Amino acid sequence: MVNKLGHEDVRAVVPEELLDFRSTAELEKLEQIIGQERAVKSLKFGLHVNKDGFNVYLAGPPGTGKKTAAINFIEDSARDKDTPDDWCYVNNFDDPLEPNALRMPPGVGRDFQRDMERFSQNVVDTLIQSFESKEYQEKREESLSEVQREREDLQERLQSKAREREFALQQTPIGIVLVPVVDGQPVRDISVLPRSKREEVQEKREELREELQETRRGFRDLGKKAQSNVEELNREVALYAIQPLIEELEEGYGDIDEISEYLEDVQEDVLENIQPILALSQTEQQQENPLAALQRQMNDPRDRYKVNVIVDNSDLGGAPVEVENNPTYPRIMGKVEKEAQFGALVTNYTMIRAGSSHKANGGYLVIPVRKLLQNPISYDSLKRAVTEGKLEIEDVRERYGLITTKTLNPEHIPFNVKVVLIGDP
Repeated sequence: MVNKLGHEDVRAVVPEELLDFRSTAELEKLEQIIGQERAVKSLKFGLHVNKDGFNVYLAGPPGTGKKTAAINFIEDSARDKDTPDDWCYVNNFDDPLEPNALRMPPGVGRDFQRDMERFSQNVVDTLIQSFESKEYQEKREESLSEVQREREDLQERLQSKAREREFALQQTPIGIVLVPVVDGQPVRDISVLPRSKREEVQEKREELREELQETRRGFRDLGKKAQSNVEELNREVALYAIQPLIEELEEGYGDIDEISEYLEDVQEDVLENIQPILALSQTEQQQENPLAALQRQMNDPRDRYKVNVIVDNSDLGGAPVEVENNPTYPRIMGKVEKEAQFGALVTNYTMIRAGSSHKANGGYLVIPVRKLLQNPISYDSLKRAVTEGKLEIEDVRERYGLITTKTLNPEHIPFNVKVVLIGDP
């Protein structure tokens, strides 16, 4: 006999005496994967194998919560690992198209960026104060007066030789010329003189011509000497002025070899660009039209000393876990941005942007495999980066010959990441 059952009969009821809580709100959130002991063991093994080529593929039916559970499990594992280093890009003073990558301990990148920003502001005020000082003006006048005395002595010797041959020296816009003196009066047109006198004048002029050429060469050498003396003095004064700023940075970051070498390059670049830096104070005090102000802003020499922090792990505890749900090439491998200026696209090292691979470096990169395979360029680039152990930021169009414009070629970064692909069985 078949009996019809009501809903009370088919409902499973857990006896209340078996439960030690009144509501599920009282329970702690469950972070572990339930009922997948073999999968958990395999995942744990894959995450802890620190060898090249060992990555993880996590398969399971859609809608089972495998992605959320796996990410929670990976994040728990990441907390026990060391926090990876920060990465920055700085100017390459030898070749601005190939920016240098600097590696520094976690959290140092942000501090170094701030201190270099402060340095770029202080270096202008420091140099202006030094070059407007009374001591500098006195040293400069002393250096130039010494050359001026040599110039006067050289000119006096030439005048003495000219007087012996009855010639006078006359300064013109094209230089010094020889004017014959006859009966105490300068003669500009020797054609009015008798033939014998003209021949005598021509003969004496030829004798003085070599002396005049030698004197002109002496004047040019003295001009170069004056310029060299001023440049040497400027360099000496500038070095004395900026050394405290560089030493302050060395005290904070000198134990990092790459930063110490970079600071040496910064110091040398400042000494090579004293005049453009000093010109900032003059242009800032002048009233400029908007176009001139924009051009000055574009060519600000202080921008050469900025630090572009692309990976900042200062707030990270343990290894990073990056989940990339939209694995396009720029989002995974990074990019170099450009901006329009006066109808042209321009860029520099401060426009380099990190991809999820850079942020996951030293940790874990989680990607849905189906979305990754829908972006073949992303898959090929990520595979090459994992295989070669380095991250390179490039314009993907240039790789396939679709574009040949001049762009940046940033220094590559060592790459060590565990890739976790999530997909279907």
